[in-house]
Amino acid sequence: MRDRVTLKCPQCGDEFDVQSEAANRRKYCSMSCLAKGRTGCGSPNWKGGHDHYYGKNWFRMRRLVRNRDCFRCQKCGKHEEEHDTELHVHHIVPLREFDEPEEANTPTNLVTVCPTCHADVEGDVEAGRALL
Repeated sequence: MRDRVTLKCPQCGDEFDVQSEAANRRKYCSMSCLAKGRTGCGSPNWKGGHDHYYGKNWFRMRRLVRNRDCFRCQKCGKHEEEHDTELHVHHIVPLREFDEPEEANTPTNLVTVCPTCHADVEGDVEAGRALL
């Protein structure tokens, strides 16, 4: 029988046993706690939640910014054709910082980025501003 260790779930506080070789990879007692830990308000990944409504001018501004940036990521420089997916448009100052979504959707607050670079600059206002 393999050695087992007892860990404490950072989400719910329950203790659970795992094989010792898995202890450095496993932190949560269940998939439910893992999901909450990654996205819940106690998580460093959670920054006020995600607003799915970007305002009535979002699609027009998104198209304008993607065209302005020539469909090229403004961080890594790769063109959209070099990616397997459409490039994203990132809010430099997050949407949640504005009273109305339309106020966030200005060309000076939007920048085209690839999905990988988007993850790098998300939530980091200074990194986003450095793209301009």
